[in-house]
Amino acid sequence: MGQPSCRTSGNISASALIFSGRTRLVSLHCANAHASNASTITLYDNTAGSGTIVATMVVPAADCREFDMHGVICSTGLYATISGGTASVTVEFA
Repeated sequence: MGQPSCRTSGNISASALIFSGRTRLVSLHCANAHASNASTITLYDNTAGSGTIVATMVVPAADCREFDMHGVICSTGLYATISGGTASVTVEFA
């Protein structure tokens, strides 16, 4: 039996389409390098920054966070919006 595999968005720092089509959201990682402003990352089950919100993460200034999403199904796509701070985001999906 083969090993399960994940795909990655790679490091993104601005709102972007991660994937178009049905996928499983595995995890979300973010580091915020800004000295005083928090970053907010919102993931949508869509091909644009609207519609069904799958997750929202607020990362305080000069901090990092990780969400294990346990394979949440996104039927339309996966889109990330990033606002505030200086975020470096990686989305893992399968």
